[in-house]
Amino acid sequence: MTTPSLSSIEPAAMDDCGMKRCRPSSRMARYLRLLALGTLWMMAAPAAVEAQIIYQTDFSGDTGALPDDWSIKLKEKGTMALNGTGQLVYTSTEQSGTGIAYWHGDLEGVTDGVMSNATARTLLQWPQQGNNQNIGLLARVQDRSAVDPVGYFAGLSRYSSQNSLVITKSPSGFSRGEVLASVNVSLTQYAYYLLDFTVVGDQLTATLYDPSGQTEIASISIDDSSYSGGVFGLYARSNAVQRQMMFDNFYAEAIPEPSSAAMLFIVGIGAFLLRARFSRRQPFRSHAPTMEP
Repeated sequence: MTTPSLSSIEPAAMDDCGMKRCRPSSRMARYLRLLALGTLWMMAAPAAVEAQIIYQTDFSGDTGALPDDWSIKLKEKGTMALNGTGQLVYTSTEQSGTGIAYWHGDLEGVTDGVMSNATARTLLQWPQQGNNQNIGLLARVQDRSAVDPVGYFAGLSRYSSQNSLVITKSPSGFSRGEVLASVNVSLTQYAYYLLDFTVVGDQLTATLYDPSGQTEIASISIDDSSYSGGVFGLYARSNAVQRQMMFDNFYAEAIPEPSSAAMLFIVGIGAFLLRARFSRRQPFRSHAPTMEP
């Protein structure tokens, strides 16, 4: 049985009580259609909700300095600091080592860098290839004082002579942690790649691009509910003495909860409907290749 549309209701149709059923006004009908279409759109495309960039840096500063609102953690011996030309560089000084940089800034809506739903992006350089090395982004890390982060890692990894884009849990030393998702990729030594890591609810998504951000190389996604909030960071694990691992630029953006955005939309339409009823009664820089959000 086909349900008639609002516009198909006969203006003079009578009900059992003999009362006239009135067709909705054109303004009311438009708002009802808008409400229905908008609700369907929010259900079908929650990713379209606009995110807000809350922090970005080009890692400019003096050689050997640390960027503001960042803390560095080193496992084994090594250094992690600005190189004076716009990169944050981890250099291992032993056969193996790990360098971690945590962002812990205080901005509107963010305290100590803790975020739940957000995207982080960095332009990084794939170093000279060697087994047991990782470079990429951390998200939802529970304790920024830890040298073995408890949280999520997304980035480039080389194990068993194979390069891959991975999402893992809690990397530590030679272990890249529990691998949640992985795809093999072809990488060029000393080339730059743009990496995105998005965490929204239980969904984790890592996407690798060319340096311009225009060409997608690989993308992986997985659902995991182990961690719901924490800080973002940069992670580098080397397996050779004096190997440098570079990060050029970093930004983070907060992503509203899709359900919250949908509710705001519906509340807004409701306000329009009330207003319509009431009105009838009375007369809104990079040092390597450019990284664009």
